[in-house]
Amino acid sequence: MSGGSLSDDVTICTVVTPLHKRLALINHRLVAALNSSTSPRWIISEVPELSFPPSRIATMFLRTHPVGRQFAIDWQADYLEMLKARHYELDTVAAMIPQATVVPGPTIAETLEQVAVRYGMTMAETERRLSDNVGSYQHAAGLKTALSAVRTRYAVVMDPDLYVVRRLTAPTSDGRQ
Repeated sequence: MSGGSLSDDVTICTVVTPLHKRLALINHRLVAALNSSTSPRWIISEVPELSFPPSRIATMFLRTHPVGRQFAIDWQADYLEMLKARHYELDTVAAMIPQATVVPGPTIAETLEQVAVRYGMTMAETERRLSDNVGSYQHAAGLKTALSAVRTRYAVVMDPDLYVVRRLTAPTSDGRQ
């Protein structure tokens, strides 16, 4: 790269849900610690909700509550609310990582509408087809939003639960690493 520093040429993009905000904060701190001489830009797409398909909620419930499947399905809404209360981060990404550019990600309804329009399906057909995978489509739409805001030469796409680490090596006999 000629003329500019790494921080002038690289943007890190990620998508976060209320469940992933802490992970993005950990990644931001880790990248800063491992790259003390530069500070890459961050663009974070913050989606307002998380999609848990009914089958996944029932499976998670059954792992912790050995009851019949129908009971798990009947109680999935209450169980999801308990999961949200326990694991959701309520602060905004902008409050947690003020250096980042935060772009609003799509809601589940907006994602379903985009897919329906793109593939010429009715909303009912789209909801039926994507019922177990709408979160993946929402994540992709959020990533598209983040990438559209990149103005640097390079972009790094980082999933919030992927961590950038470097291998620690033992010092040599002369003290070098």
